[in-house]
Amino acid sequence: MPGAFDAVAQLPAVVSLADVRRALQAELTDLVAEPKLATSLLQRLGRRGRLEVAQLVLQTLRSAAAETNVFHYGAVLAACSKTGAWKLAVALLQEMDAQNVQGGAICCNAAISACDKAGEWQKALLLLWGKAAVDGYINEFCCNSAISACGRAGLWELALSHLAAVSELSLVPTDMNYNAAITGCERGSQWERALVLLGAMPAAGLQPTAFSFSSVIAACEGASQWQASLSFLQLMDRQKMPPDTISWTAAMGACVKAARWEDALDLLVRMSQRQMEVDRYCFNAAASACEKGDRWDVALSVLAMMNVRRLPPEIVTYNAAMASCKRNGLWEVALGLMEQAEATSQLPDVISFNCLIGTCHLAGRWDLSLHFLSAMQPSALTPDRSSYTEAAGACEKSSQWQQALEVLSSALSQQLVPDGTCVGAVAGALRSAKGEDAALGVLQQLRKRWGPQNAEPKNFGGGIPVLAKRPGVLVVSKREGLSTEDLLEKLFGSRWPTVVQTVSRLDYPTSGVLPIALGPEGSAECSWLQAQFAAKLVKKEYLCLALGPFFGEVGDEGYITKPLRTVGIGSLRTEVSPSGRYARTGYRILRRFDGPESSLEPKLLLAMPETGRTHQIRVHLASMDQPLVGDQTYGTPDSENLGRCPRLFLHCHRIQLRDLSGQSLLAEAPLPPQLQEVLDGLEPTADPKRIVVYENRQCETMPEFPWVDERLFLGIKLVTLICVQLIVIMLSGKDSQSPVAGIPTPTYRKVITAAWHAWDFTRDFSNRTTVDRIQREWTALQHLSFWVVQGTLMAYINEVLRRQEEVSCRLGFRRFWMWLLAGFIILLLRVFLVPLANLDPVASVCMRLAAQVCTLVGEIMAYRALTQLQLEIETNFKAFRRQFVTTLCVLMYINLTEISEQLFLLMRHLCGHSGVEVEFFDAEISVFQYFISETLPLLVIIFNTPDWRARDRQP
Repeated sequence: MPGAFDAVAQLPAVVSLADVRRALQAELTDLVAEPKLATSLLQRLGRRGRLEVAQLVLQTLRSAAAETNVFHYGAVLAACSKTGAWKLAVALLQEMDAQNVQGGAICCNAAISACDKAGEWQKALLLLWGKAAVDGYINEFCCNSAISACGRAGLWELALSHLAAVSELSLVPTDMNYNAAITGCERGSQWERALVLLGAMPAAGLQPTAFSFSSVIAACEGASQWQASLSFLQLMDRQKMPPDTISWTAAMGACVKAARWEDALDLLVRMSQRQMEVDRYCFNAAASACEKGDRWDVALSVLAMMNVRRLPPEIVTYNAAMASCKRNGLWEVALGLMEQAEATSQLPDVISFNCLIGTCHLAGRWDLSLHFLSAMQPSALTPDRSSYTEAAGACEKSSQWQQALEVLSSALSQQLVPDGTCVGAVAGALRSAKGEDAALGVLQQLRKRWGPQNAEPKNFGGGIPVLAKRPGVLVVSKREGLSTEDLLEKLFGSRWPTVVQTVSRLDYPTSGVLPIALGPEGSAECSWLQAQFAAKLVKKEYLCLALGPFFGEVGDEGYITKPLRTVGIGSLRTEVSPSGRYARTGYRILRRFDGPESSLEPKLLLAMPETGRTHQIRVHLASMDQPLVGDQTYGTPDSENLGRCPRLFLHCHRIQLRDLSGQSLLAEAPLPPQLQEVLDGLEPTADPKRIVVYENRQCETMPEFPWVDERLFLGIKLVTLICVQLIVIMLSGKDSQSPVAGIPTPTYRKVITAAWHAWDFTRDFSNRTTVDRIQREWTALQHLSFWVVQGTLMAYINEVLRRQEEVSCRLGFRRFWMWLLAGFIILLLRVFLVPLANLDPVASVCMRLAAQVCTLVGEIMAYRALTQLQLEIETNFKAFRRQFVTTLCVLMYINLTEISEQLFLLMRHLCGHSGVEVEFFDAEISVFQYFISETLPLLVIIFNTPDWRARDRQP
């Protein structure tokens, strides 16, 4: 009825019953007389989405005493089903019952479908087993809507039970029933059950549809099962069922979650080859895959492909590309991407700035991190917790504790409560500079801001041994073969994420002590533990059995500092990589045993990780040719089969932390019997002095700064050397034949003596120290003392050239300058090429070795020039000559020492060792290094001194 429809279609969005009555006043008589016209009107309004108007039209017909039958109600219920208006649908069913209108299965299905669309699965089941079951209207379509409602809510168990109920009710299941159940398994992260349902469809006489395969691929995407996703794409092609865009994008999503950037890009190219519509979502997925796979260069290529297709990248795409630069610390590239986004009218958001701040964090540029943090507010952006956490982490990495406190103060001034990771970063910076008491003070001040203490759960079981229970923390003993998540589920059931949280986890094959925060994520208990771990205030000790070459005597201690990078999602594997994150593990040798081969020996180690990287202890020891026994991932055939060890020999033996009240908590877990049996079956070394029983040892913690004792030792060495040098100088005044006699002024005497010993002291200290920041500072002091000696030499050369005009002498000194300049240029090239061109360590060592050789050749040229110089000048200048000899010997000593160290590092690299630690010198190389650096310079002085004395006695 065009007139009636046009009249009500022109009504505004917000309409009343009176408005509808006025609009239908001219046509109301015909609608009452012809019910079919009213049905047509209601259907047209439903198709146009005018549900509210259709309801008021139906109400107007009833008030006019018109006949309202099942078709009228069915038309309005169909509109409710499309829009998810479940309340109106339920009200219409109740009204039909009141009007004695038999709706039938179609009306019931429409109401259940409306509940499905609205996510009201409880109402859908209530209608199915209430209204439909009582009135006998249950059919396949009603069950399908109920299954779909359960599936949307992720209730896969209910979805499968209703699918089984279809057959129990003697109904014939349809492909829609199975598709709805597969969707439920997808939402419930049950990809294996989704595969089972897909395989069961042919047995039920049903052919899987494209939607069935798309749902299964989507289920595989949620579980990062990229292999299965790609297999189903191939299966669809073989069955002449071309995948649609949804299937392709779901498969790309699975590759993204698994960090399979190659496969994601391959899918993108195949979609283009099939002339399918590739939208921004596909490109965003490819860029996200590059982010997961740490391939920033490929992410830039994805951006270029979007520009070629005239699809301007969104800020989401730029953020993914910036995030791929984060792990490599490429802050210049990330900044360029942000500027490019702004140039294309894509305004950066908070995530963009967080990526840039995090990139500067990993690049060690704390100043840039703070700069970009302060630049967010002028851009009308409010920093979030991640912004402050990254900035605080950058300050901690660079030991800038004052700036870290300013970041924390800025977060608090914004009424933002920082999380445990942010506070832990600030406390970690204070710990490095002021000690543990200062770090704990910061944690105590922020404790109240994290909220009140939660009520501790009382009923927990699962047969898990409890080692300690203190305010805010529960310490349990985890057995091997049990994941951390399964352990929490055994203790607290499926509700554990809302009751407790873990901030540290043990690998599946690892056993031992595991602390649990007695509060959910974001609670005071969880934040307190997170802050302690982030500030490195938690001390953990692991017992592990390693098999490898000689690693040291019993009682020897050391540190392994190698960056680690975790690759893969789901099936994780960690490797030593220069682009990885900082990782540090201390160890102590407890026992040594006789091995199966003469070159390999088992050894019981106490490992003390200071950072919490994935598989850190296993990878660090394996990189030192000491794989753990029973390690099937990083071990060797010998280490896997030693002593028939049934599992990985890695056990978290002890942990020390503080509970929520600030009290110290020490918990220990004894070595499992199966590991103890392996130890009992090994033969200890013949020397009984090498055996250390760890069970009776008291709880010891490594000193926070293990270089303090060595600094005291080296300080004593420095004072001793200076005293010896002063004695030599005092004796030189009485003995005119002394090689150091006649030093022109006390100033030169003090400068050369202090610089010489400062260089020797700082070189020794920088090699021994284990704190990177201190090592950099002492290395800088070492270089400064080197240039003090070098500058003193320049002063003597200028004096020689001023007093002597011989061509041969000037030529020799000119060659000295040329060789020195060549060495300086090589050092500059090395400084710029190592970070930019990502030079191989061997090439870096070779360049530094070449620079030192050039410097040494220049000094030899100066030495030869001075020997050719006829010293027929005043007696006072002979003092300059003798001091020149002393200075040259100092520089030869320095350069020969540096050359020997570079040769040693080169040998290490050529032999296949990736690290540059100085703790593990081979005996033969140590003797060679000592001969070059110590003995040879002394021989030069001894053999040249008589010659110089003879020249001094010439008239």
